[in-house]
Amino acid sequence: MNVNNYISINVNLIFSMITNYWLFKDKVLPSGNVLLGSCEEAKKLLKMLGVEYISYHACPNDCILYRGEYAEKEMCLKCGHDRYDKSKKKGKSRTSPPFKILRHMPIIPRIQRFFCCKELAMLQRWHVSHRSELGVMRIPTDSIAMKHIEDTWPEKFKDEV
Repeated sequence: MNVNNYISINVNLIFSMITNYWLFKDKVLPSGNVLLGSCEEAKKLLKMLGVEYISYHACPNDCILYRGEYAEKEMCLKCGHDRYDKSKKKGKSRTSPPFKILRHMPIIPRIQRFFCCKELAMLQRWHVSHRSELGVMRIPTDSIAMKHIEDTWPEKFKDEV
């Protein structure tokens, strides 16, 4: 079996499973569930919470991302593959959809949300204030290896609270 056909079959299977799940979620989940009714509602909720992503067009062969110096290119400079799938042009649309899109969720805004309020920030530092005094490893920061790392590079682990 061709690898591309195998991947296509798996993607189609996953898509149909997700679609069927949304159709039958009320029968599968217990009553009183709080799962949103559609993908569009989920996207709106993510946007409202500030969890956004950046979309980049990509070469189907994973050679390049069409950003920066490649942002305006119509063809991959590495392998020569087209950026847009001209066979899937929709109606009066001037552009065809790209062959591949990479969606990137930047990590810095997500980490900043962890520290947005005092209670959450304190929970993020739980491992520092709840070390084991008994010599028993309850969490990874109680390990001998972590003690060695802290002794070797003390400037990285000084408490700034």
